[in-house]
Amino acid sequence: MSNSNSLFLLLILTLTLLLPTALTLSQPKPIQALLKHLDSKRASPSVQEAAAKAVLKRLLPECYVPSFQFKIVPRDVCGGQSCFLISNYNSSSKNGPEIVIKGTTAVEIASGLYWYLKYWCGAHVSWDKTGGVQIASIPKPGSLPPVKDDGVMIQRPVPWNYYQNVVTSSYSYVWWDWERWEKEIDWMALHGVNLPLAFVGQEAIWQKVFMDFNISKDDLNDFFGGPAFLAWARMGNLHGWGGPLTQNWLDQQLALQKRILSRMLELGMTPVLPSFSGNIPAALKKISPSANITKLGNWNSVDAKCRWSCTYLLDPSDPLFVEIGEAFIRRQVEEYGDVTDIYNCDTFNENSPPTNDPTYISLLGASVYKAMSKGDKDAVWLMQGWLFSSDSAYWKPPQMKAVLHCFLNQVAKPSRWLIKSLSSLGQVEKYQQIKGYCDILFTVLTHLLWGIVNDFYCALQIFVNFRHLRLDVLSNALLQYEWNARTQVTMWFDNTGTIQSKLHDYANKFWSGLLEGYYLPRASTYFDHLLRSLREKENFKMEEWRKEWISFSNKWQARQELYPVAAEGDALAISKALYEKYFGKKDKKKNKYHFETSGRRVLRITQ
Repeated sequence: MSNSNSLFLLLILTLTLLLPTALTLSQPKPIQALLKHLDSKRASPSVQEAAAKAVLKRLLPECYVPSFQFKIVPRDVCGGQSCFLISNYNSSSKNGPEIVIKGTTAVEIASGLYWYLKYWCGAHVSWDKTGGVQIASIPKPGSLPPVKDDGVMIQRPVPWNYYQNVVTSSYSYVWWDWERWEKEIDWMALHGVNLPLAFVGQEAIWQKVFMDFNISKDDLNDFFGGPAFLAWARMGNLHGWGGPLTQNWLDQQLALQKRILSRMLELGMTPVLPSFSGNIPAALKKISPSANITKLGNWNSVDAKCRWSCTYLLDPSDPLFVEIGEAFIRRQVEEYGDVTDIYNCDTFNENSPPTNDPTYISLLGASVYKAMSKGDKDAVWLMQGWLFSSDSAYWKPPQMKAVLHCFLNQVAKPSRWLIKSLSSLGQVEKYQQIKGYCDILFTVLTHLLWGIVNDFYCALQIFVNFRHLRLDVLSNALLQYEWNARTQVTMWFDNTGTIQSKLHDYANKFWSGLLEGYYLPRASTYFDHLLRSLREKENFKMEEWRKEWISFSNKWQARQELYPVAAEGDALAISKALYEKYFGKKDKKKNKYHFETSGRRVLRITQ
């Protein structure tokens, strides 16, 4: 792709799953050109075939491996699209291959494997907390069910299956090691994901970039958020909260990112890397006093004193904007190699721009993309579009037009444009408002992107992973990370002695230890104060109650007690007993269940 024919795409995704029945397989020429270019970055067929075979080995017992044959094929075999083909292996041997799966990438092969296991063998592969891997129904090797007739070909209804959003990294992934990441990437491949965000380790890259601009590691301690709050620091909502990050952690995350990218590439995926939105450390004001820097407003802090919020934004007109953005892209290419051309940048997620002047907004969009394209001449800007929905009062048609239309006027003449929205009807109507304002190729809810939203999930690893690292004395770093994990699911952000965080319980979970150790004592505090006010016939003492439960919460955030990681007792019997207790007959003499407890836990119920 030469500079004169560069393909500029702004891919806007909102967080809604679009069903493939609403899509068409036709692809505009710009998308065809982009796909061809991205294909040139993929691993060789032999590497991808080996990667798909490795997924099979991790999914099924070793004895099944000889039963499947995998092969990478060109798009021409699939009518010019991406696809997988499943057929029977023509042989009378009982010890050789039984099923042949071909695909245009290793992702297609892996998703073809899962298609076969699901629809021919009754198997199911999900996350651990939503069913896990269920493969007991698969017949033994040598007895696998044949596919009908000449087999089956499934074309990908859209070029990309997009996965994750920008905050999932802090809600779940930040606690994962390589073993857990490997399992997730296998899940992605089996479910056809080929466009995942790859955000791990970016703080290590930013550290190197900002140090080149004379910003010290100590300065960055007040810029990066803690592990549970990195996503919001990256978005410019907060700074320093939950930090500082240790150098060992930064280095470990960078090493982990390289393994993640390597596996994604082996499987034929296109990773999406981060880019620069203008969010900068406060220290840059002192280092570059002439730079045009704006201090943003308070973000959900209880007292609006800006200790943890009110971040700094580099003006898009300042030459440093493109310089820093370009440096970040180039540093990623230097660290990871030429692995992608697609970069994510979500400007003003849950922050409003300092002005609603369309000229400013247009300049910001132009500067974001100019920085990307100077670092990677074939850059594609992927935007999730959450900002348009979360702050709809600000993002009116003139402002939306400005951020989208800027490229046509300032960056890419002539250029082809595709604005994609995977969204609810209400959001589609919002995008339709700007259709008449933009002289661009505008298609909504048609081909190209099938978004898969990662519903924020995370098993008890958010607590348990720390426990695997526990020695006789926990280091300060581990104590800090545990505080991050506990704080995120309870108070979340800052508080005073009498005012709880505005975000308390925002990320609440029904995990082991939380109900018994946190929610029950907190609720008991409320009812104690309520009963006291009723007995004494006086008004409820709100401030005293808040002092007590806020103090309790802050202490709980700093604790390190262990919680069970496996269920105890007979869940079915307990459920039946609870149903009879609350919805059955009220005659206590006829209640045939007896509860055996330990502390507040019900261990088992007998009749």
